[in-house]
Amino acid sequence: MSETTHAHDEHHGTVLAHPDDTRHNAVAVLIGLIAIVLAIASYSLWVYFKRAAEELTYEVVLSRPNVALQELRAKELQELRGAAITDEAVHLPIEEAIGTFVREAQARERAGLPQRIQPLAEAAGESTTP
Repeated sequence: MSETTHAHDEHHGTVLAHPDDTRHNAVAVLIGLIAIVLAIASYSLWVYFKRAAEELTYEVVLSRPNVALQELRAKELQELRGAAITDEAVHLPIEEAIGTFVREAQARERAGLPQRIQPLAEAAGESTTP
């Protein structure tokens, strides 16, 4: 009878060891899943708040007209479209200047001259280097 009792103790001992390992593995998997869910939730919240901040910035700052910028753009547009003569340069309206540039480039190409654009100071004969 002692053999039966001893065999039963061995079998009983191995059966008790498996539930403990399974519980530890299940806890480890559960902790891993919780960590993944928290990482995904954190990233999602970060994206949401970043978008909300961008929308708020646009509404408060970027969507409002800037009077100084509008005045500057109007002045620049007027300068581009108007003709003027200053001390050493002639300013043509942009549409006329484009046409003049193209005609001059075509004439230089027909004459076999290089197509080189130079600053106004060099074109006037002034040296840009000291």
